[in-house]
Amino acid sequence: MDESPRQNTLQQCIYCGKPIRVHLKRCPYCREAQSEKRAVQAAAPVSTAGHFRSGLLLILTAAAAHYLGGGYVPVAIPDPVRGALILLGPLLFLAGLAVTLRGVFLRLRA
Repeated sequence: MDESPRQNTLQQCIYCGKPIRVHLKRCPYCREAQSEKRAVQAAAPVSTAGHFRSGLLLILTAAAAHYLGGGYVPVAIPDPVRGALILLGPLLFLAGLAVTLRGVFLRLRA
């Protein structure tokens, strides 16, 4: 039995959520008046694009900061800059890891 014509004539009550006919002004279950506009709107979809790649880019930046701050380059870097790079490396890595995990979590949840 095909129920597609019947589903077109039903709507969900905006108060109790039970299916009612479209032309009814009051819900037969909760007796609440049905308005023309729907009170409940669907939530906007969560954007999951870019979080994973941004996190990986932050982790790569952390590796570059560690490389420069660790003295592995033949260029002489001043000590204050080297100290800032050494402190910046782990912070960027943790931030990148957090953004990457958020991207994975959002992708699994969607």
